[in-house]
Amino acid sequence: MLRFKILPTALFIGAIATAPGGLLAQDVPLKSWSVPNTHTGRQANAIGNASLFVTLAPCRVADTRGNGFSGAYGPPALIASTERVFPMAGQCGIPAGASAVSVNFTTLNSAGPGFLLVWPTGGNEPGASTMNFDIFGIPLNNAALVPLSAGTNMSVKPGVNGTHLIIDVNGYFIDKDSTLPGGNQYFGVVGTVDWDGVEGFGAIYAKNLSSTLAYSIKADISNTVSGSAAIAGRQAATSGANAGVYGKNSSTTATSAGVKGESTSASGYGVLGVVPAGGFALYAQGNSGATGTKSFVEPYPNDPLKVIRYVSLEGREAGTYFRGRARFVGRTARIPVPEDFRAVSDNDNLTVHVTPIGGPASLWVASVDLNEVVLESTHDVEFSYIVHGVRRAFKDFEPIQEGDDFIPGGSTATIPGWLAPDVKRRLIENGTYNPDGSANSKTLERHAQAARVAP
Repeated sequence: MLRFKILPTALFIGAIATAPGGLLAQDVPLKSWSVPNTHTGRQANAIGNASLFVTLAPCRVADTRGNGFSGAYGPPALIASTERVFPMAGQCGIPAGASAVSVNFTTLNSAGPGFLLVWPTGGNEPGASTMNFDIFGIPLNNAALVPLSAGTNMSVKPGVNGTHLIIDVNGYFIDKDSTLPGGNQYFGVVGTVDWDGVEGFGAIYAKNLSSTLAYSIKADISNTVSGSAAIAGRQAATSGANAGVYGKNSSTTATSAGVKGESTSASGYGVLGVVPAGGFALYAQGNSGATGTKSFVEPYPNDPLKVIRYVSLEGREAGTYFRGRARFVGRTARIPVPEDFRAVSDNDNLTVHVTPIGGPASLWVASVDLNEVVLESTHDVEFSYIVHGVRRAFKDFEPIQEGDDFIPGGSTATIPGWLAPDVKRRLIENGTYNPDGSANSKTLERHAQAARVAP
């Protein structure tokens, strides 16, 4: 799996630290390290535009003692003042054309004190060492970001004395215009975490401490290719309360949102959800609201450039219903109430409408409850019926409520242009906004005062 993070193009030579083990250690464990992110040395200019860093699982590239390595990556030990070239392409997943690598060097069993020079093959030797080693042969290691040549090679030369060398890598840089291994997708930032079972980690974490209008993450995409997205989230888990994109909002401001989508096009979508039939493209664990209508859309059969939009019926209660056709027999009709309607509807809020079909008749409701509707008629005729109810969980719903959905976001806010003209008119009439569309300061003060005294 590819893991990415953006780093500056400059490099840093980290501090020297002793490796695990004692004198003349014959084994150095492979483990990861922090990737340096700055460096003032000469090598910085060789990085070029390597702005994308691809992390790898820690991997050993070379061990001049042997231990399974041979050729350019194995014995013998490095010779003092002698350049040795390490081809990096194809090693540990490093692609040809990589601009630089994140390396951890370990020197051990040295012939005496010395230093290590590292540079892109074919370039100028650096004027500063990447690390120093001492006379006792104690294993020492140091992490560095090392530029590579156009052929993806790295040169290493020990100064004063020779030494055995271990090279480990945990990532590489790739130029922003290069093709990633295995495909041509390119991402400005891609993050991956693999701390399984540990909560609170994210592939990308952004925190904005600004007190002005700002974003923790702001994404902008300028191409017009169908299917493009400024932010794309994917969740591979098939169970549990997972999310491709998760937004959490702790603000009490009406216009704040966990996830907010906007479209500047009348035919576009602020939020577009796509799922197979039977699923929910948009699912709210709680209420949902809109200042406009709620519609379903179907193709218009006579013109591909038109659609049919039906607007949802709206009312002051959370209504339920079922409907059908039947016939009176012996001037009586019994209509069983469907189980699903019975499960969600309130028994005391039932209304029945009956219409005779095919001829006149006097008919009436003899009884109605959540088990059965009994109808009687003066004639045995066919009829249609509809039974209305109210959701039991919301039978006491009151449409006029305390709310700040339309309160301006601040003194500089103006009336939203996307509101319907009649809604704008009422917001001016009730004092939310001034006639010129600016925020009404008295309303803002009332709202602030109510927030201060709220429990």
